[in-house]
Amino acid sequence: MDNDWQKPFKLAVEASRAGNHEYAELLLSTALLEAEDFGKADERYIITLVGLTDVLTKQFKFRRAEKTGRQILDIFREIHGTEHLSYADSAFRLGQIYHMQQKYGQAEPLYKAALSIKTKQLGADNASVLQVLHAYADLLNQTHRELEAENLRACAQKAAQARQSNNSLNAVQPTPPPSQTNNQTAAAGASEHAAWSAKVRFDAAAAEVPNKVPALSYEELEEKAEAAFASGHYDKALEFWNQAISQAEGFAAKDARLGKALDKAGEVLFAMEKFGQAEMIWGRSLQLKISLYGSNHPNVADTGHHLAGLHYLMGRYTEAENYARKCLQVYSIAYGKSHASVALCHHNLATLFHVQGRYAEAETEYNHCINIRKVALGPTHKDTMHAEKGLADLLKTLGRDKEAEQVSAKANGLVTGSWKALKLDASEALQPSPPKEPRRR
Repeated sequence: MDNDWQKPFKLAVEASRAGNHEYAELLLSTALLEAEDFGKADERYIITLVGLTDVLTKQFKFRRAEKTGRQILDIFREIHGTEHLSYADSAFRLGQIYHMQQKYGQAEPLYKAALSIKTKQLGADNASVLQVLHAYADLLNQTHRELEAENLRACAQKAAQARQSNNSLNAVQPTPPPSQTNNQTAAAGASEHAAWSAKVRFDAAAAEVPNKVPALSYEELEEKAEAAFASGHYDKALEFWNQAISQAEGFAAKDARLGKALDKAGEVLFAMEKFGQAEMIWGRSLQLKISLYGSNHPNVADTGHHLAGLHYLMGRYTEAENYARKCLQVYSIAYGKSHASVALCHHNLATLFHVQGRYAEAETEYNHCINIRKVALGPTHKDTMHAEKGLADLLKTLGRDKEAEQVSAKANGLVTGSWKALKLDASEALQPSPPKEPRRR
């Protein structure tokens, strides 16, 4: 009986490693049927259900992922009750599935439950608690509760600083003898993470499955994905990035490659016009980066730029403006207010205001952009001239033709309010990502 479960489970792990999530789903579904004979409280049933939820989520099959995620939550409620860490972890993961679908009303109570339990059990500065804090703050921001979101992120930042301080102290202080330790401390709880996290238990079981086929390295997958994307083979590019994501999920927590792979997969999905899926994967990247760097890091703003452009294209101007303003704030601090990336943010905001008929605000942003670009890039640079053309169009709309002619004799574009109908070069639209510049680490 055990072999009937073990064989499809091992094959599913191998398929998932290779980025073949559809085949992994089929195999895990088979393994789950076999695992039912062990009972729903059995470890094999639980880790199979967790694996199935994971591959369903990666394929954006959220309705089915909701069902299996809810099953996991119910199992841990029956076994441990609603104050156990395993319940909290499962609540958080189910909350993420709802969150990625913008089902905020269903995600929020799960985040709250996970946050309450984990804070009590692990302490406010535990990495698992900070992960929930950042996800919840992102939800608050998306539901236009910006002040609450900022307060929550401030709490997360304070807790992260305390965690870093404690780690520094632990590095220089001798370990006390066993008689002086308390087994119920948050540190002890944190060390027991693998014992209660169903996902960790699945990963541990998967790690025992030998990797029969030598996998391509992350760097090789990245190279193949970029080449496929450049040649217009988007399906192949997405396949390679999915494999890279699967690999990167096994890297150290602070490794930046997972965030990069998620961003790149989002770019491919965007190019394929699968906007809903692109939004979800960029949303995951944003949450990951905020948990690693905090909300005011350029790497976080890069992903925010993707989301700003996506929301603009979908006509969600309020969301686009929120992301664009945050990017402007972060880049201004990181690079200085006269940097080309800052000018790009001003241009994006100008375009956003222009299509909404918010002409006074648009004019201000165009002028900010032009003034920066004249110094940073030169008055004859194409990006400077693009911004001038946008301003000229705006002035013409307002009947200020003489001023428009003074700004640019070539001003002949027209902002229509539709992303695809813009008679402007791509650099004039609200761009999904800024020019690559050195990052401040």
